[in-house]
This record gives sequence, C-alpha cells and structure tokens, in this order.
Amino acid sequence: RSNPEVAKKVSRANLTAPTILEKMEQFEKIKVKNISGDIVVNDISSERFLVEAVSGDISVDQLNTKQCELNSKSGDIKTNNSSAKTLLIHTGSGDVGVEDCQADELFASSISGDVNVIACKADKMDVVSISGDIKAEFDKSAQCRAKSTSGDCKVTIGNQVDAVVSSTSGDVNVRYIGEIGLEMVLSSTSGDVSAV
Repeated sequence: RSNPEVAKKVSRANLTAPTILEKMEQFEKIKVKNISGDIVVNDISSERFLVEAVSGDISVDQLNTKQCELNSKSGDIKTNNSSAKTLLIHTGSGDVGVEDCQADELFASSISGDVNVIACKADKMDVVSISGDIKAEFDKSAQCRAKSTSGDCKVTIGNQVDAVVSSTSGDVNVRYIGEIGLEMVLSSTSGDVSAV
C-alpha cells in the first residue's frame, strides 16, 4: 500500500493532456479523469481501476484488477491482455476493441460505434451496440449475449456456450466451432440470419 495522500491525489487527477500510466502496483484504487486527450495505460495492478474521458481515446494493456471501468463520452476504447473480475467498457461515440482478456463478467458497449471482442474468456459476456456492428468470439465463455439495434452481428460460438445473438435492423451471422450449448437464440427483425 502506498502513502494515502499520494493515492488520494492520483484518484482525483483531472487531466487535459495525453496521459500515460505505466508500471503502477502500489495503489488500491486508481481513478483517472481526462477532459480532452488520450489515456494510455500499461502494466497496472490495482484493486479498482476507473477511467473517465470526455473526449479522447483510452488504451489499456496488461491490466490486472478486480474491478475495471473504462468510460468515454467520445472516443475509442481498446484493451488487450488484461484480467479483472468485472470488466465494464462503454463509449458514447466511438469503437470498442477487447482482445485476449479474462473476466468473470465482461460488458462492452457503444452507443454509436463498432464493438469487437476477440479471444476473451468470461463466465458472462455482454456485447452491445446501438448503432454499429458487432464482431465477437464466444468460444471461451459460458453465457453470452450480442445485441445491435442498427448493425450486423458476426459471432463465432464454441463449445457448450449459451448464447443470444440479435439485431433489430441488421444481419446476424453465427459460425459454430464446437458443440452447441444448452440455449441458442438468433434473431433479426429486419435482416438475414445465418448459422453454419
């Protein structure tokens, strides 16, 4: 554990320039707020890790935490090679990319942008885009949902995965690479549905 005063300062930092955090392990909670500028995080260990950006991209690599929340009102969010019990990622306007991550619960969403979740393992996975496409691999998870209101869903599903894949106005394309799970629901109100 670090000096409480130092931890307090880090948790309340309001930043307006590109921000880079690397190799920090001594903090129980890290909270970063950025008004305008990108946030780059590499090799961080913390009990809780929270990022809030108003206008800027967020890039996280090699994060190890129990609870992680990455939020941007306008900007892309990418996280790679990270682990958390709970991993929550949301952007209002921008793309979300999650690759090679592990979590008990993984939630990735964008209001206006594409969401890609690749090579991730989670007991429960939720991938949502209001206006954008979804590309997801559900081969290492137990319960999964991919939902787009106005966009296509392209999903790979592996062994014994229960999955719900839906789009209101877009195509649903599902590829199986193993045994089908107990429940599989595929739907599109105005679009094609295919499963191979």
